[in-house]
Amino acid sequence: MTSAPGGAPTSTPMPSMPLPDPRAGEDGDAVLLVTDRPRTREAASGALRTLRVPGAGGPTALAALAVLLHRHTGQLRLLLDVGTAGHCTGSLTLTVHPDEPVAALLARTEQARPQGPSTGTAVRYADTPGPVPDGPCELFLTRDGEDLLLGYRASLFEDATAARLAGQLRLIRNFLTECPTARTGDVELLAEGERDRVVGSFNDTARPYPDTATIHGLFVEQARLTPGAVAVDWRDEQLTYRQLDLLSDELARRVVAAGATPGDRVALRTGRTPDFVVGALAVLKAGCAYLPLEPDHPAERTAWLLADSSVRVLVAAGDLPADLAFAGTVLAPAPEAADGSAAPGPVAVPVAAHDLAYVCYTSGTTGKPKGVEVVHRNVVRLVKGADYVRFGPDVRILPTGSIAFDANTFEMWGALLNGGSLRLVDGDTVLDAALLGRELAEHRITTMWLTSPLFNQLVEQDASIFRPLRELVVGGDALSSTHIGKVMDACPGVTLVNGYGPTENTTFSVTHRLDRSDLGRIPIGRPIANSTAYVLDERGRPCPVGVPGELCLGGAGVARGYLGRPELTAERFVTDPFGPEGARLYRSGDLARWRPDGVIEFLGRRDLQVKVRGFRVEPAEVEAAMLAHPDVAEAIVVARSRPGKGDKHLCGYYAGPRPPEPRDLRDLLAAELPGHMVPSYLVPLPALPLNHSGKVDRSRLPDPDGAHLLARADHVAPATEAERTVVELAERALGISGIGVHHDLRDLGADSLTATLIAVGVQERLGRHVPVSAVLRAGTAARLVELLREAGPGPGHLVPAAPERETYPLTPQQRQLYFEQAKNPRAVHYNVPLALDLPAGTDPERLARALSGLAECHEALRTRFVVEGGEVRQRVEPGIDAEVRVLDEPPGPVEEFVRPFDLERAPLWRADVHRTPTGVTLRMDLHHIVVDGFSLAPLLEDLAALYAGRSPRPPTPRYRDYAVWLTGPAGTALRAAQEPHWQKVLAAPLDRTDLPTDTARPALRELDGDVVEFEIGTELTAGLRRLAREHEVTLFAVLASAYGALLAALKGARDVTVGTPVSGRTAPGLHRTVGMFANTVVLRGTAEPDLPFGTFLRRLADTAEDAFAHQDFPFEDLVARAAPVRDYSRTPLFDALVALHSGRYLAVDFQGAGVPLRLEQTGQAVFDLDLQVHEVAGSLRVAWRYASGLLRRDTVGAWRDDFVRLLDAVAADPSATLGTLLPALVRAPETPAPTPGPVLDLDFDF
Repeated sequence: MTSAPGGAPTSTPMPSMPLPDPRAGEDGDAVLLVTDRPRTREAASGALRTLRVPGAGGPTALAALAVLLHRHTGQLRLLLDVGTAGHCTGSLTLTVHPDEPVAALLARTEQARPQGPSTGTAVRYADTPGPVPDGPCELFLTRDGEDLLLGYRASLFEDATAARLAGQLRLIRNFLTECPTARTGDVELLAEGERDRVVGSFNDTARPYPDTATIHGLFVEQARLTPGAVAVDWRDEQLTYRQLDLLSDELARRVVAAGATPGDRVALRTGRTPDFVVGALAVLKAGCAYLPLEPDHPAERTAWLLADSSVRVLVAAGDLPADLAFAGTVLAPAPEAADGSAAPGPVAVPVAAHDLAYVCYTSGTTGKPKGVEVVHRNVVRLVKGADYVRFGPDVRILPTGSIAFDANTFEMWGALLNGGSLRLVDGDTVLDAALLGRELAEHRITTMWLTSPLFNQLVEQDASIFRPLRELVVGGDALSSTHIGKVMDACPGVTLVNGYGPTENTTFSVTHRLDRSDLGRIPIGRPIANSTAYVLDERGRPCPVGVPGELCLGGAGVARGYLGRPELTAERFVTDPFGPEGARLYRSGDLARWRPDGVIEFLGRRDLQVKVRGFRVEPAEVEAAMLAHPDVAEAIVVARSRPGKGDKHLCGYYAGPRPPEPRDLRDLLAAELPGHMVPSYLVPLPALPLNHSGKVDRSRLPDPDGAHLLARADHVAPATEAERTVVELAERALGISGIGVHHDLRDLGADSLTATLIAVGVQERLGRHVPVSAVLRAGTAARLVELLREAGPGPGHLVPAAPERETYPLTPQQRQLYFEQAKNPRAVHYNVPLALDLPAGTDPERLARALSGLAECHEALRTRFVVEGGEVRQRVEPGIDAEVRVLDEPPGPVEEFVRPFDLERAPLWRADVHRTPTGVTLRMDLHHIVVDGFSLAPLLEDLAALYAGRSPRPPTPRYRDYAVWLTGPAGTALRAAQEPHWQKVLAAPLDRTDLPTDTARPALRELDGDVVEFEIGTELTAGLRRLAREHEVTLFAVLASAYGALLAALKGARDVTVGTPVSGRTAPGLHRTVGMFANTVVLRGTAEPDLPFGTFLRRLADTAEDAFAHQDFPFEDLVARAAPVRDYSRTPLFDALVALHSGRYLAVDFQGAGVPLRLEQTGQAVFDLDLQVHEVAGSLRVAWRYASGLLRRDTVGAWRDDFVRLLDAVAADPSATLGTLLPALVRAPETPAPTPGPVLDLDFDF
């Protein structure tokens, strides 16, 4: 009960039962008093009916009414209006102490007198009969001789509900009369026969299920039944049940060999990948229990979990963080055998249904999380014999929860123990409605679980995305009727299920299939099969229908207890007095009540525990982490909702002598707590407000609207249209006005859900796609706009599947390459050679088989080119004989390996596997017409998967789909839309002033080339990144601007033009497709001597942003329009190229090791200068290729030094003008006269 000013209690409302159909007319509108919905004027003035309560009158009537109110509301101090002769004379406060004797309550009630005038409360009492009271009265009790008349507002109470209240009132009155020495709380409200109903019939849930089976035993049985069925689908890979069984057997043997014994906890740190599924099965087969760990959780928290659960073996994908100290054995999830044909059988470790299966940590009140121990039978009961969703071989589940969240139990084992399949996606896909909807449709997902806050956010984006589903389970917090209704309207064929259950009762305890009659007040439902639910009062007695109590859960889902916490286990896991011998109940701490139909309504918490984004959070644990900061003396954490929004967010208030900045405190918390436990708002206060008892007065804590943070930081208004849009989106998502471009949105309450709203808005308003995780990483509007300059357009141009044909058209990129190769069939400058030095222990023969299998996954590796009717077209062969050799010798010179390809014969790639003294070296040579640089990452990822025994799924769309789409009407329209931009860029003639070459440019362009390699150190790299941040541009823009300025100075020209490669993969879904998509765009700027470098940088960054936004226009068409008369002595449009490559594309994860990728040099150069910059471990590694027939090595070496000095200078002082920066740097030799004449016309996309 809330309190009025001065601590007085407010009006005491009576909870009503919901009406199936809200009534209208003279009875008024239905109003549920237990909600926050206000009473309508019609309801307040509707008809007041009466019931006679025989033999319940007398002096104890008022005390009986107070006890009734106490039992229904949980309030100790009760405010109601009292009167004589039926007229209200004033308001009266009565206090009910459940442990005091009845006689004391009666004596105090006899002496109670009204303290003031009537306050118009919802409940009234009169000691003599009188007229029906006016005003907002909802329940009215009046004495009529020895009887009582109970009046009730018919618009709020069903007749049956009022009858139950009358019966309970009589039971209470009799108890108070007959038991004066008993404690007041001992009164029993269950009517005769009602106990059997709430304990028995409401819990008749026994169903057949394999109660002696283990999780992995059921899986192995399923794998024998359907060995070839797909079990796991991830990216473009698939694992069958047989493959999953064999892979988990192999890992189980290694877990046992590492020293794990039955009952041990084995940690899994793999992320939501197939490795987690393999790892969980392997750990169970080894007789152990798995402990899921999120890779992105702070190392300190992860180390604590490992220590608390006594983990000795950890299965981890990738390297562990440097600050994660773990003294045990670390295993890679990758197997040692690929196909299992010669592998030994499964591990023979006896495991029983009552043995531990996994440990799942939840937030704890002591400041540290507590581990819930779940046994095999708990999980089997959840997914076998289930009655809340339909499990079977056709079920396809897309997991959305964290692997450390117990919903993963339902998702993973619900599919795998019933012959279904899992479709795994990354976190950004789950948060993006467009991406998620595409996944659901393309992969025919039938079943999914979502936390209610995430569900609400997705519905706000697009409620129709759930149409492919059969069943959607939503829970983790109270459901929103508005959002449920939207999905019912948009997806009439989807069954919506409210799923309730704590981790301690294994994911789901109570569920409810929703229909429109539930939209007034959504219940949590009935106990699921082989589970029980009881609503108990404070003395452990069953509550009657309609009376609130603690929800206690029983049955086969009750976990073993808390790991290493016997006292807490004994407190929360208690003997089940209604079940068989040995049965236990879990005390959930949730308040609930039965409806007459056996459905349970959730009413809230008995303690301070809250639900945030579907996770249970104990504020005390967060408070303890805040108090770990030396300058935080006191702290309190509460859950709040933003105005107009139902989702809850943690808000941390703190005080101290020198309270830290919210950002500093956030950094400390983020290093110790998982993301959902870091408060969205951190509010420093001079002191925490206290009430008269010396406790924190939560009602006086300020609203966490971010105003305190906005006032503390310098406000910089948005200057560009993009910044204004992002700020507007942030203000709308956060419910805050006055945000500047440098305010950290995370300090203002941004989390993954609000970041989703911002990302969706960016897609809609700016046409750029940015992952939700990138919004949070950016933090400020300014940094987000910087990211948007690099981001590609969002889902817009969908590539449909092409009709099956014998041949398909060439894309513009392929066409140009084909004709260039045809001019010189023996040339190799369009070959793409690469090498990988694989770790010791790599099996060469197995690697060769994996290479052969790679062509089955990627049709580009089975493509050749034919001429039909005078038109060159491409043909995808159903199969090819891969040219793969296994050699017992180290690799020779690259010139001996790289040979010309005949484009009419497939395959257009070859590979050599070399056994070397230190390991295995893989060499591949691919023609550029079937692969570009952006194809290498998915190609090598799939090679690693095939080597590990997994089956990558062919990507969609296919390259042939892209070719048909790009050369059809959609591609024509796309090019037409982008052509005006390039016409504007190239409207003025290009200045083709030559570089100061060492020799005359020959009439026939030669392709001889060499390379100067150097590194830009970490200090200068950091300075360049800082320069980029300060000017709100990218690192690429900084490098390209310096490169362009240097070229302008070398040429003595002001019009500078450079080229840069782009991926060309702007249509959605192409990131995994192997093929030639790459294009080249032109960056053109003016280098005026009096122009500050910072201004030149900003202009070129804008130029690059526009170029990337129009990258679908083919370069060959650009050349045809801008240079119709070709100068065959040089490349068209520009002589120099620049590219920046992210470090993540320069290595492949092979058997758990990061293997660097080497792009081998062939001694040829397409451009006069080609600057390739690679990000590597905080520095920049540069390969500057040059035309060795025009330039000497020492010349390019001198330019290298000039370039590095220029970077140093602009990093130190970007305000310096180009004229002051460049003259001292440039030493331009005399340029010999060129020899005119035609030469090869070259393509240079990569």
